[in-house]
Amino acid sequence: MDPITHGIVGAALARSVSVIRPPQNHSESHLWWQLGVLAALIPDLDYLLFWVDPLAFLAYWHRSFTHSLFLAPLWSLTIAAAAYLLTAHRYPFVLLWLVATAGVLSHCFLDALTPFGTQWFQPFSDVRVSANLLLVVDGYFTLILLVCLWLIVKHRSCKSVLLVWFLPVAYLLVVVGIKQQIRQELSQQLPSNTTPSDIRLFPQPFSPLLWQAITHKAQGNWRARVFYRTNFIPLPLDATQRLSGFTTTYQPSHSPDWQWKPLWPNTGKDNALAKAAWHQPNFAPFRDFAQYPVLYHLGPLPPHSPAGSSTCFWFSDLRYHWPGIPPAFRFGLCQQHNGQWQTHRLPYLSIP
Repeated sequence: MDPITHGIVGAALARSVSVIRPPQNHSESHLWWQLGVLAALIPDLDYLLFWVDPLAFLAYWHRSFTHSLFLAPLWSLTIAAAAYLLTAHRYPFVLLWLVATAGVLSHCFLDALTPFGTQWFQPFSDVRVSANLLLVVDGYFTLILLVCLWLIVKHRSCKSVLLVWFLPVAYLLVVVGIKQQIRQELSQQLPSNTTPSDIRLFPQPFSPLLWQAITHKAQGNWRARVFYRTNFIPLPLDATQRLSGFTTTYQPSHSPDWQWKPLWPNTGKDNALAKAAWHQPNFAPFRDFAQYPVLYHLGPLPPHSPAGSSTCFWFSDLRYHWPGIPPAFRFGLCQQHNGQWQTHRLPYLSIP
């Protein structure tokens, strides 16, 4: 999730934990807030590794050790120990540790709601856990959490605090119900050689009623953009040129428009070259990262391609394709004059 959402949840959890020992003064109250927010943001320190190797960061390092449930106690102990020392032992260490643990674990669980997935079981397994319920930014969910934080501040009893947390849980249950209904309707309208169990559903921007359905094949993916009951969005998207007509690309979930998105050109010399590029050893991190890879662009994209190169193949992951918005993760291979393939990356949200 985005840092704002993580921070709100961290603050709300810190306030909830502090019900055990109500703050004695404003200074102590501020400490719980600050500690909760800090602990909820700490796992994303792994973003520093992006500058070392962006592709390896996406494939292996992001949401890995810093997001592990097994290592969370270590991170929370470190945060609590630092707070204990910086405050000259004025506050109970156990309470500091509880606040830090709540913040770190909240980050791990929130990130697991998104399509990217989270490696909960590091260092024992690199399996990514993903519920595919929310995008990294979900304004409705964040607003509900902000209301939760306000209610927790206003009502400080344990019973009230517990009841407040049912609000975000209820929202997630609604999203689960919508997703299940869409899956049932899509199962009646499938592309050829596809079974209902092949369908994977991914949330879309601006509304929990919009979804992207994908079924993966060896040569590419079938994709359908669908909505449940209505594609209405309470946002003036038409005022933005690139997002004009955003909702019209989505069809009713009972009548999907399945489109084929290939991994490489169908025939000819480009097909062989694209396959050769795709299987290059230096492109292994992208193959490991992309769950639903597709061919994004054929040919150079100046200034992101080497000068004079005419043979380039750009790939992306269909999970991150949205109408009018450039895919977040786009990597390409360009063949140099000596025949070697070199990896390149398109910056986030850049328009070729």
